[in-house]
Amino acid sequence: MQENERGQSFAQFDIKEFLTYVFHLKFVIIAIVCTALVVSFIYTKFFCTPSYTAIAKVHILDNESAQQSTSEYSISTYLTRDYTILVTERVVLDKVIERLDLKMSYQGLKGCISTNNPVNSRIIEVSVTTSDPKNSMQIANSVCAVSQEVMYDLLGSDRVNIVSAAEKPLRPSSPNLRTNLIWGFMAGVALSFIIVVFYHYRNDKLDSD
Repeated sequence: MQENERGQSFAQFDIKEFLTYVFHLKFVIIAIVCTALVVSFIYTKFFCTPSYTAIAKVHILDNESAQQSTSEYSISTYLTRDYTILVTERVVLDKVIERLDLKMSYQGLKGCISTNNPVNSRIIEVSVTTSDPKNSMQIANSVCAVSQEVMYDLLGSDRVNIVSAAEKPLRPSSPNLRTNLIWGFMAGVALSFIIVVFYHYRNDKLDSD
């Protein structure tokens, strides 16, 4: 019991001593954190290339009949999955590159495109991110138009309907200044903690010697 009390008092003493070092180094800590924030701000504003994301939405239509069978619903669900894959296939993107006269390779264009299918829906969001807002808009709309044509050629029926054309983004989607500042703050705090621990350990070692 006495050993436990001694251990607890020793731990408490260490914590108090550590906090003492924090207090003595408070100006150093503040300087490090402020420097990290300034570096994050400068990096975000002057060294990061802004990216713009345009989003178009398509809907996989049901059969025109009023009564929908279970099999018809399943077919529509599978078509939604197939379309999600199709929009980034070469048969679509090569035509997009040709129509827009893009100076991009198939792989380069594919890397700019992402898709999202909200749960329990047959709506697919086609997102295109580039450094030019106009290009992002044009590519997103062209991808939807070409993939609509390809689906028609494959199925012989038009089940893909563009419900929301992409608009020219007014603000960059990245970099995010707030996020980068948060990361800068956390980095500054972490570095400050390491410095305090180092001084604490060094002084303890000198005292023990």
